[in-house]
This record gives sequence, structure tokens and C-alpha cells, in this order.
Amino acid sequence: MKAKRIVILLLACLLLIAVLAPIVAAESDTVTFVDSAGREVEVPKNIESVAPSGPLAQIVLFTAVPEKLAGVAIQFREDQLKYFPEAYHELPEFGQFYGGTGTLNMETLLTYRPDVIIDIGEAKDSVVQDMDLLQAQLEIPTVFIEATLTGLPQTFEKLAELFNDPEGLTKQREAIEAAIETAARIRETLADEDVVSVYWAMGENGLNTNAAGSFHEEVLQLVGVKNAVDIEPASRNGGSEVSFEQLLIWQPEFILFDTAQLQDELLDDAAWQSLQAVRDGAFAVVPSEPYGVLANPPSINRILGLYWLGQTIYPEYYELDLAETFKAFYELFYHAELSDEDVETILGGSADLVQGEQH
Repeated sequence: MKAKRIVILLLACLLLIAVLAPIVAAESDTVTFVDSAGREVEVPKNIESVAPSGPLAQIVLFTAVPEKLAGVAIQFREDQLKYFPEAYHELPEFGQFYGGTGTLNMETLLTYRPDVIIDIGEAKDSVVQDMDLLQAQLEIPTVFIEATLTGLPQTFEKLAELFNDPEGLTKQREAIEAAIETAARIRETLADEDVVSVYWAMGENGLNTNAAGSFHEEVLQLVGVKNAVDIEPASRNGGSEVSFEQLLIWQPEFILFDTAQLQDELLDDAAWQSLQAVRDGAFAVVPSEPYGVLANPPSINRILGLYWLGQTIYPEYYELDLAETFKAFYELFYHAELSDEDVETILGGSADLVQGEQH
């Protein structure tokens, strides 16, 4: 009788183990991740696929974990494709959550069902509600990771935590820290008389720009140039319209042209030729392949912008070989090897300028 009871107890224990084992296993497959908005989100312990919520997230995730991209927010442009491995040329397009009315394709996301949707960028006031709503609609874990220019090292630390790979992004994080520290150190050593006033010409007529204090001109702030457009920004993230009469009053010492086409058009304009900077040849085209190095979009590409702008405006302080700087950045962050011809194309009109002194 006693033996029979023991057998029954053993069978009961085995049955209990069999029932509980899947539950324990399921629990061990997920972890609680606290995102930058303070939200606690259950995510897979080992994330295999991710979807970016927009272009900023797409760039950061491509630099950090390209093999995990289930799709892209927007397709790479034709002129960008040569800088990215072919495996990423035809990924599904999910659209973007923010930006205008938003174009996020819920159906496509549900078809591919990434392990996690990741939003990266500046924290919006509604970010908690936005992420909670998206997660509820799709029943896919959705997290927000903050990414400001000077906070990018922490962004990569947070990503390493999310992907359960503490050392995996060390090289990228250290490279980012080095660029930020270099710019900050040189800015602190600039004598007042060496600070250069800069105008960044954008738009069809060059009179759209990013005013001082706007999110998109943070590279200028960190490098230590004086933004000639010291007016209240039209918006935190958008450009500001100015008049040519204002530009004549400000008389910037250096002009940044957003595109080579814009530079060519404005240099032929008699009005622009009246600016001292144009007469002095103190201007350059902002490199924009595959992304603008100053802000378009304001993501990891801005780290390269610190070096480019610093060398362009303050060559006697930076003393960089821009060709080698660009090659190293593209290899580490864009996973692309640049030829000398590639670098010449990317730098364009800046290539000769940055080798000499401007001021």
C-alpha cells in the first residue's frame, strides 16, 4: 500500500512538471525591457527581427543590427543603393509612424511580424501613448529609444541591452564618443575671434535654413560655429524662411549649400555674389550620400558631420584626412568599403576646400 502511494505521488509530480514546464520555458524566453520613455515592455530574450518606426530608426538599426532588419521604413533611393549591401535593396517597406499623417502599413507589419518595433529619435510629448497604442493595435512589442546627437552613445548602450549583447556595439559607441568629445574639446579651445559665423542655405532659392537652437542644427552648435540665423526657429524640427535682406545684414563668413545644384544656381546669381563669403570663396556643399552629414535625417549620420564641418570650418584645429575619416565611418556604420573615387564623389566640391585654410 505504501509503495503504491509512493508511485502515485511520483506520477503526480511528473504530471505537474509536465504541465508547468512549458509555462516556465515560455517565461524564460522573454525579458522586461524598460525603454527610454520608462515603459516596461516584454520582449523576446533573443530578438531575431526588428522593424523601424521611421527613417531615423532605420538608419540607426542598419548601423547597429543590419542582419535583424525585417524591413525598412522607406526604401533606399536609387543613388543610395551602391552604399548598401544587396541584401538590403529589396526589403519590405513598412512606412513610418510619425511624419505628416504617418504612412505605417499595418498589414505589411502583421504579415512579417517582427519580434519588436523600434522607434528611435527625439522624445515627443505623446511618445508613451503613441507606443502603447501601436503595441495594442499590432500585438507586437513596441519600444522607444531616445537618440539626441550628444546622447547617441547612450542610444547604442540601450540597443545593446535590448539585444542582450552588452559588448556587441562597443566599437560603434566608442567611435561616437570620440567624435563628440573631439568636437566638444575643440569648441572649448576656440578663441572668440576664431569663431566663424555660418549660413546654411536650403530650399529652392537658398532662403530656407535651420535657425539657431533648432533640432536640425545641433551639429553646428557642437562644432562651435555661430549660426548667422539667430532668430526664433519656426519650429523645433522644421526650417525657417529668411529674406535676402536679412542675409545681407548678417553677412555670414561661411556658407553651406545643401546641394551642389543649389550652389551652382546661387553662385551665378548677382545678388548672392554681393555676399562677402561668396566673393571670398568661403562656401562648401554639404555631403549627402547616402545621407546628409548635418541633419538629413538627424540620425547617426550627424556623427560624420561633426568631423566634416569641423575640418571644413576649423582645419587648423582638426587637421583631419577627410578621405580616411569618411572611409572609416562608412565601413563601421554603413558596412560599406569606399574607393577613392567614391570619396571624391561624396565630398564633391568640399574635397579641395578642406585641404586648405579658409580663415
